[in-house]
Formats: sequence, C-alpha cells, structure tokens
Amino acid sequence: MESRPVPFDYELFEEEYVQAYSDYRRAKRTFVGKVAQVAAPILLLSLGTVGLFLPDPVPGIVCLVLAPVLLISRYWLVPRLYRREFKRSPRLRARVAVEFSEQGMGSSSEYGSTLTPWSGFAGWIESRELLLFLFTPRMFSIIPKRVLQPEQLSALRSLATCKLGKAE
Repeated sequence: MESRPVPFDYELFEEEYVQAYSDYRRAKRTFVGKVAQVAAPILLLSLGTVGLFLPDPVPGIVCLVLAPVLLISRYWLVPRLYRREFKRSPRLRARVAVEFSEQGMGSSSEYGSTLTPWSGFAGWIESRELLLFLFTPRMFSIIPKRVLQPEQLSALRSLATCKLGKAE
C-alpha cells in the first residue's frame, strides 16, 4: 500500500511527557499488574489494621505506613521525577520536525536527525492524547495528537497499522 508522507513539527509539553509514561504503563500492564495495583494498598491497610491487635503491633504499623507510601510514590513521586527529567533536558523541549513515510520515521531537531525504518520499531500505542512509537519495549517516541490535522492522524494510523500492526 503506497501512502503519502505525513510531515509535521511540534514541541513537546511537560504534561505530555508525564502522560506518555502513564499511558505506556497502562498499556503494558498485565491483568495481574492491574489487580496488584489496586489490591496491594488495600491488602496492606487490612493487614496493618489486623496487625495492630497482635501482641507485637510493629508489623501492623509497618503495613499501615507502607500503604500510603505506595500510593504517594505512584501518584506523586513518579510524575514529579518525570517532570524534573523534562525540565532538566533541553533536548526533550526542542522543536522536532517529523515525517512518517513508507520508509519509516524521520525526525530532526537542533540536536540531530534520524531515520528509523519501520523494522526498527517494536510496536505502537495510541491513547486519547498521544501516539507512542516503541523502539524497544521501554523506549519510545512521543507524538502528541494535538499537532496532527484529522487527515494526518488518519493517514498516520493507517500507515502504522499497515507497517506495525494494530496499536496496543
């Protein structure tokens, strides 16, 4: 299927960078991981409450302390680390010119340019606001949907589906 190139340029916003990692984790999480994310804090709180009534309440106190630590690290600390990484890296904030074509994804910025053939991608993820093109299972390129016209988004979806298969 021959298609026309899909060129565009953009600057990534901090919130998009943080959201990309959240979307990535959500797409890659297994059923067991999803259950564990909800069950772990509940289990720790339950064990902690029961543990307070044991002759030695220390294990109960430890469980009660660990439950909020899990929640704080997941919803506050991890996003904060991504925000700090974004602020410290000028490369992440640079304007990038991108073109998807039959050959792959070409990108260029003041820091250099690359052409990644479709065979260099491990897959792609589509979320409500972003497209993530995976180079490896843990490294990806972030494309905000806001920078694409509807016909560009449709063409890019078709091209990615043809070359990489269905989005995760």
